[in-house]
Amino acid sequence: MNSGPLFVRYITNLVFDENEQIIEVCSPNESWSPKPAADVVQDIESGLYWYVVDINEKLFELRIKGTSQAKRLEVAKSSTKLQGLSWAR
Repeated sequence: MNSGPLFVRYITNLVFDENEQIIEVCSPNESWSPKPAADVVQDIESGLYWYVVDINEKLFELRIKGTSQAKRLEVAKSSTKLQGLSWAR
């Protein structure tokens, strides 16, 4: 039984459009970066990946919001689900 995604991708930068929507995620030292938001949504929906960002030394999950026709990414308001993760890989 799988308790969550198999892979965690650590984000160092978020790129926003003029409407303050996340359009790209980045982690410069990773081969998958940069990655468009639509691809991140697909990765998260696949169940294989978590995308997390460090804000003031706490890890926050990127989550999918919206309808099936208009999905967008947002940073979770709480870091509690990710307490056991760290930057060590």
